[in-house]
Amino acid sequence: TRISFPIMNNHFDTYLQKVHSHSTDSEVVMKVAAHMIGAVPSGMKRIIKGESHEVYEAQMFESNKSYIIRIAPESSAHFASENWAMQRVSQVGVPVPSPVAIHVARVATTQLAFSLYPKIHGYTEDVWGPQFDNSLYKDLAVEAGAYLRKIHSVSTSGYGPINEHGV
Repeated sequence: TRISFPIMNNHFDTYLQKVHSHSTDSEVVMKVAAHMIGAVPSGMKRIIKGESHEVYEAQMFESNKSYIIRIAPESSAHFASENWAMQRVSQVGVPVPSPVAIHVARVATTQLAFSLYPKIHGYTEDVWGPQFDNSLYKDLAVEAGAYLRKIHSVSTSGYGPINEHGV
């Protein structure tokens, strides 16, 4: 049997709705997506799963491709340092998406950083989790631990935030 915490999930969903109560104008997201992809997306869907970024899925029906667009209310330095880290963990064998583009746009008085990644097909735990028992979770935890060990093998200089060079 699977352990489930429906009350905690309900509170977390409410919390996420509050965190994501603001959103970037859909026209802005569509224009920046078209600029970064090189074509106007056929569809755009907001994804509310995490706490850090505003996230959208841009669907390209003609080419049967989808992209993930992440938006942060800051400079592109945030995504550049993240890109550095993702390249390094990829080199040690951790499967991560490769960024297609990073773009900065000023919207009204706010500077927004956009990052574009190819969508990795799969399901989040809240979708597939209910159909598995606890023995699978143990196997997944062991696999995740192996990836975490590889991630921790990547060296940086100093402590705290890093830049696009890992410093």
